[in-house]
Amino acid sequence: MTRQRAAGPLRAGIVLVTDSASQVHATMPVAADELVFLGHYKDFPILPGVCLVDCAQRVALESLARKEIKLRLAEVCSARFLAPVFPGDELTVLLDWDAGAAGRVARAEVSTARGAAARLKLRFEEVDG
Repeated sequence: MTRQRAAGPLRAGIVLVTDSASQVHATMPVAADELVFLGHYKDFPILPGVCLVDCAQRVALESLARKEIKLRLAEVCSARFLAPVFPGDELTVLLDWDAGAAGRVARAEVSTARGAAARLKLRFEEVDG
């Protein structure tokens, strides 16, 4: 199932391929006409790294929402950007959950057909209220 999201740097919908308690696999297309490409960079457009973090966060939050779990991103523990993402690529997000004392931690790999583009570690915590 694909769900559109109005806010955020990319218009892409998330397609959850598999979604279990410990692992999520999702895909997201990167449209060639995304606005982020206008300024990053004019003659050599690549997707900004912050968009890869946002994609992993969106996949995590979508998965949690389906399980009626309310968390928010608390910290980007680590982010390693390995390769560029170009207009027209399709992203694959593989996310592994690790429940710990300091909240839930997600280790994510965001990749394209060419291979890994980013490896991330994100920490989520309970929503106040």
